[in-house]
Amino acid sequence: MTFEKQIPRILLIGIVWGLVEIFVSPVIKSFQPALFGLLMPFISILIILAGRYLAPAYGSVFLMGVIASFMKYMLSGMVLHGAFMAILLEAAMAEIILSLFGLNLLSCLLVGISVEIYSAFHPLLSNSLFCQSTHFVYFKRWLVEIIKVDSTSLTRNKVGTILLLSHTFMGLLSGLLFFVIKKKYLPQEDSI
Repeated sequence: MTFEKQIPRILLIGIVWGLVEIFVSPVIKSFQPALFGLLMPFISILIILAGRYLAPAYGSVFLMGVIASFMKYMLSGMVLHGAFMAILLEAAMAEIILSLFGLNLLSCLLVGISVEIYSAFHPLLSNSLFCQSTHFVYFKRWLVEIIKVDSTSLTRNKVGTILLLSHTFMGLLSGLLFFVIKKKYLPQEDSI
């Protein structure tokens, strides 16, 4: 399939990604703020991998990210270092990995892990400290409620380690989930 024939798919998936960022993201953030930083990248990873599957041209994922980030910026009034930058960087990382390795199990897992880990450290780009970001604070509160321990026994290092391990696990899970769906339920790349 030529790049020109993939342009409608790139536009459609970029728009879907942007709409998810605009409409689904606030819902997740309001209902589950502690897990927002884990769940939103999980959804983005599935969109990224599906996008590369449907539009396998080099640069397609980055173009989808450009569309989604501009939609988020223009329609949500975000600042440049917020979701706009996060979407662009996620798309760029995924594009590099997928261009180097193709769309296989290794690349699906690497995209999942890199996007999730980036999401954990995104507050550093927006002039926040890792342990003082709202994502970290909400996650610590959620852990205290789940584990039922005194919050003073959960040090920053423990919470940070659990948070990074959770992001890594969610990244592996999202990459593996897409790979299984691709193998079992989607037609081979040649027939799309």
